[in-house]
Amino acid sequence: MTKSQLVAKLADAGGMSRKQVDELVNEPRRHHRARRVKKGESVKIPGLGIFRLRKMKARVGRAIRRPARRSRFPARKKVGFSVAKSVQGIGARQGQVRELMRAARSRAA
Repeated sequence: MTKSQLVAKLADAGGMSRKQVDELVNEPRRHHRARRVKKGESVKIPGLGIFRLRKMKARVGRAIRRPARRSRFPARKKVGFSVAKSVQGIGARQGQVRELMRAARSRAA
């Protein structure tokens, strides 16, 4: 039984929409992935890409209009995403990839 068949069967039996059941089925998986990324493990989603925790060094930045003014940015961690070669091969546009990355970051946070 595939996931879509399971969702359809649960939706019919429970009187809920397929979208609601799909969210219930996928929610624990999203939280599990987010926890793994926060621990520093990489999470690979076949056919989509790999999420990794990236460590950003502390740095000094400057304002464009006031170059003399400097701001310090502390070291931090952020989620990085590498697109799978299968997605790159079909000519995914940069805007679509950015949308996928934004959605993935919001789920992981």
